Amino acid sequence: MVELNPQVPRLWSVNALLSGRSRSLASGPHEGTLSVKTVVSGHCVYRTRTKVFRLQPGVFTVLPEGRAYELEISRPCETLSVFFRPGFLQEVEAAATGIDLDSPEVGSARNGFAMPERLEAAPSRLHSLALRLQSALKMGEDPMLAETLVLEAAREVASYSTEAQRESESLGYARLPVRQEAFRRLNRARDLLIDEMDKPLRLADLAREACLSPSQFHFLFRSAFGVSPHAFLTARRVDRAVLLLGTTDWPLWSIASAVGFKSESHLCRLVARATGRRTSELRSVP
Repeated sequence: MVELNPQVPRLWSVNALLSGRSRSLASGPHEGTLSVKTVVSGHCVYRTRTKVFRLQPGVFTVLPEGRAYELEISRPCETLSVFFRPGFLQEVEAAATGIDLDSPEVGSARNGFAMPERLEAAPSRLHSLALRLQSALKMGEDPMLAETLVLEAAREVASYSTEAQRESESLGYARLPVRQEAFRRLNRARDLLIDEMDKPLRLADLAREACLSPSQFHFLFRSAFGVSPHAFLTARRVDRAVLLLGTTDWPLWSIASAVGFKSESHLCRLVARATGRRTSELRSVP
């Protein structure tokens, strides 16, 4: 069963989608189940004990079960979150791998890996599934469709978690605590890249955020994520520009400024290189 906007505490015990619009809100602290946090429009802030996540369209985060958080909205925003009932993700992973749910392997399969708390800014199937789920629940469509969409969303989260685990293991540290700390530091800098992509960031800024030397930070970032910090930043800027081209009527100079490109020509060149299409071809807003 999948429910739309159930009340707490039922929200923590079922698969559910929570959506709403607000101009101003201060909510929490909540300590819920595994959830995907996205926004449809506007901006909002999720706070945990150790992190601050500033969300806007195209930027999302996954909060693990049991993580206490607060939600702050200070201007018009439409939020959209998918909640998974306790144990649901483990069931999905067990089904995909063929592991017996009663096997001790289920509890140890991740070898101490914890899902990272970090921002994500890339074309997201998770967000698309959340929107489709919202439509299906509002329209009262076949319940099996909603259950299928939640199952697909859980598989996406499991894939996301597995990829993050691979990134962590790519750092090469044999001792788990050292690897966890290095990965945590890299994700702090990675969040800065996403959160402040419109600013002229320098390698020294990122290294300082990660409490590493610039050379060590660059080496570890490339080891974990497969690209240099500059290439990662450029890709996220292009992703954001493509989103704005397709969802707003902003002029090119405004989009270039919003994502951190130096000029319209710089924007057009990098978008064309990444997508093979001109910016005019990516416009869907007249």
